[in-house]
Amino acid sequence: MLNRLIHFVLRHKGFALGLIVLLIVTSLIALPRFSFDVVPDISSVQMQVLTQVPNLAPEESEASITRLLESGFGGIPGLEETRSLTTFGISQIGLIFKDGTDFYRARQLVQERIQTAITRLPTGFVPQMAPLSNGLGEVYTYALRYRLGAEPNLSAKEKLIQLKTLQDFYVRPTLRTVQGIVEVNTTGGFDKQYLVEPDSKKVFDVAMDFNDIAVAIQNNVAIGSGAILNTADHQTIVRSRARAQTVPELEGLAIKLGWGSVAVHLNKIARVESGTKIRTGAATLNGQETVLGTAMMLVGENGRDTARQFKGKIREIQGYLPKNVEIVSLYDRADIVDELIKTVRNNLGFAAFFVAGVLLTFLRSWRAALITICVIPIAFLFGIIGMSWLGISGNLMSLGAIDFGLIVDGAVVIVDNIVLKLS
Repeated sequence: MLNRLIHFVLRHKGFALGLIVLLIVTSLIALPRFSFDVVPDISSVQMQVLTQVPNLAPEESEASITRLLESGFGGIPGLEETRSLTTFGISQIGLIFKDGTDFYRARQLVQERIQTAITRLPTGFVPQMAPLSNGLGEVYTYALRYRLGAEPNLSAKEKLIQLKTLQDFYVRPTLRTVQGIVEVNTTGGFDKQYLVEPDSKKVFDVAMDFNDIAVAIQNNVAIGSGAILNTADHQTIVRSRARAQTVPELEGLAIKLGWGSVAVHLNKIARVESGTKIRTGAATLNGQETVLGTAMMLVGENGRDTARQFKGKIREIQGYLPKNVEIVSLYDRADIVDELIKTVRNNLGFAAFFVAGVLLTFLRSWRAALITICVIPIAFLFGIIGMSWLGISGNLMSLGAIDFGLIVDGAVVIVDNIVLKLS
């Protein structure tokens, strides 16, 4: 069989060269779609169910939230293991499915179980599924900070409040529009809030309780629709814009009508000030608190291309940020993948140079050296076609461990024997 193949190739040299050219063209077409990454994705099919529990201790959250949810996930097709972790502020349940399980179908089944379990949970607690990502989904990490020497004359807490507000209402929503990015997580900073601290004696004097104040504030900070006034030639829409956005506006809210239709304003019975939510974590950069953002990639996307697009979007929005605010790149998967490609390219070049030098030294035939050197890139391109067809990414395991001896061993032996026979 092998002898017939060799004789066929020798008799039809043009056909053999045409196959090699076709192989090279096919590999060059497949190369742009070839997925490069740092390490292979060997993670299992996992789902995360998260429930924010800000008002309960971990023991109470475990009994009231986690156990009820965890028991409701039993019997899902393909589910192998269920894990849970309950800490202050959050209940986390991990669902691990069998390898090969359709990710989106499993997610749909989990969502159906969540909707069923909501009816048994305490009021106000809504479980949510984590984004469509996995353990290797982090492709980019950045820090949002003030430029050195251009920091505003504010306290450290006020600076973090401003950075967190900028991150939540501009930077994060803009970066989430990048193709392949499913979520941008934020760490650090303070969430701005307006705090109302009622005086219990004054509240009692106006015949109200704390719940009455909360309901009155909620009803008075909404935008209400009115009516339509029709005139001879046009219509006028009447609406109420009562959403308070500053401390003075909140202080001036009328929460009750007293004797003689005199309004009781909020500042008469409570102290209103600007504050922050209780936070459960922080982020630092070079010893200084800052706001970090982590981009999570959609399952199955190309990590290198996604990171490049994300970096391009950061450069775009940097021009719209305040002049004293900058985005600092901390982790970029595209840079690591580029280093991997550079390493593989250098190794291929060194191997080709080394093999050519040995063959020229011992065989003294430039043709033999050239033929053997050509085997290295052709074998590599042929491997890319197979990896693309099988869905295997190029990474440190699949590309960084290429055995060049295995690639050129056969070529060296055959070419050496041919040169010996011809001599």
